[in-house]
Parts: sequence; structure tokens; C-alpha cells
Amino acid sequence: MNNIELIKGLSGCKLDIRKKNGFFIVNKSTNDVDYLNRLERQCFKQKQYRGLISKECNILVPKVTYENRSNTLFEFEMEYLPARDTLTFLENSKIEEINYFVKNIFRIIDINIELSTYKVIEKKIFFKKIDKIRQAIDSRPIVKMFAEYFELVTEQIEELENDLLIPVGVCHGDLTFSNILMKDNKIILIDFLDSYLETPLQDIVKIRQDTAHFWSLKVIDKKIDKIKIKIILEYIDRKITKHYQGKDFMQYYNIFQVINLLRILPYTQDKELLKVLKNEISRIYRRK
Repeated sequence: MNNIELIKGLSGCKLDIRKKNGFFIVNKSTNDVDYLNRLERQCFKQKQYRGLISKECNILVPKVTYENRSNTLFEFEMEYLPARDTLTFLENSKIEEINYFVKNIFRIIDINIELSTYKVIEKKIFFKKIDKIRQAIDSRPIVKMFAEYFELVTEQIEELENDLLIPVGVCHGDLTFSNILMKDNKIILIDFLDSYLETPLQDIVKIRQDTAHFWSLKVIDKKIDKIKIKIILEYIDRKITKHYQGKDFMQYYNIFQVINLLRILPYTQDKELLKVLKNEISRIYRRK
């Protein structure tokens, strides 16, 4: 069996392409005992989501073919679907293809909304998430660098009513361009993520992490026409904003997005990326 290491993600998980029984498969694993349960939940989420969208001919989810759990390891295998990354697809697409891509993104999120149920959520769930992020960076100088934004988002949450009505149930959890691949005009969804709140609002937040805040564009390590891509992303973002602006749960969007950007802090030491995060969070508050 030939193994090719692909990526070691922020979570510490490892991705390999392996040839098994004459076919290529992708193996995802972790030896981090603190992450075993999370990866197992993410594997379950991928299998569950594949079943939910199985009738959608333009949305694909790799089939999980094997799982293994021990005290020090969780791994699973899935079918390998060769495809292009989203930014390369967009760079080489005509406006009709871009519009079709956006239509499919809407379909993913709209399916998740349809499959979710409005539930009363106590706002303390946000305080817990913020505290967890702050504790994770407590020993680093960036605590001071981002202290203002922890305070601002905390104040925002305090101003909310205690109980919030939010659609809860189904979401990808990490619907960023890095987890969306393109095969012809079909979307392949990978790397599902368990979230502190399973709501389709997370998917809007994650996709706009790229279309509004250009995160993938800023961290990508490849030659690409960034000016052209930025124009395309701004175009897509306007469509996303218009499509979901009437949804009542969008009143909580800024809080979710700030928390989403803050949650990246424990995973990066890069000073330039930290400056990017600070600037993007600042932009959210300037737009208010």
C-alpha cells in the first residue's frame, strides 16, 4: 500500500491518500486523545450528511468505507474523489459557472435550514465558547492584542435577551472554500466539523469567512490572480447577503462571525495572519 501524506490540519488530524485494493482512498486520523471523540463525531456527521443530500445530483459527499477506534487512535477511510479546489475553479470560470456555483451553495445551506428546527437557545452558550477561546490563548501576548474584541462581543451578547430562537439541527460546520472541491460543476463537501451550536447560520458564517473576509485568499500558497478572485468573491458575497438578509436569525450573524474569527487564534502563531484577523474583526464593528 502506497501512502502520500497530504495535510496536517489545524486540529492535528492527518490526511493521507492511500491505494487500497486497486483504488485510491483518503485516510483521516488523529492520535490526540483529546480529539478522538471530536473526529469520531465528524466522521458520523459526514455519513449522516451524505444520507441527507443523497438525492442532490450536484452535491457530493465522499462515502465513508472504514472506521477504527482505540484508546489512542481514531481513523476513518473515505472514497477519493479527484477534483479542483474552489479558488482555482472560480479563477477559471465564466459568470454562468460562478452563478451556478452560488446556486449550489444556496442549495446546501437552504437544505440545512429546511432540515433544522427553531429552538430556544440560552445565550450562555456564547459566553462558554468565548471563555474557551480566551483560555486557549491565555499564556500568549495576543490576549492583549484582541482583548478589545473579546470585550465588544461579550457586551453584544449581554445586550441580547437570555433566550434566542435559532434554527438548530443540520450544518456542515466548516463550509469554507478549503472544504469545498469542484468536480465539473458538482460540489464535493469534505472535512465536516462538529460545532458548539449546530445551526445553518454557522454555514453562512463560514462561507462568508471567505467571501467577506477573504480568508482562503490570504492563506493560500499558490499562484493565483488574487485581484480577479477578490472581485469574484465580492460578487458572491453580495449574492449571499441578499439571499439571506430577510432571515430572522441573521440578527445574530455578527456575533457568530466574530466568535468564528476569534476561534482561529489558538491555531496560528503567524504575526501577519494575526494582523489580518484583527483587521477583519475590526471591520465588522466598523460596519455596525
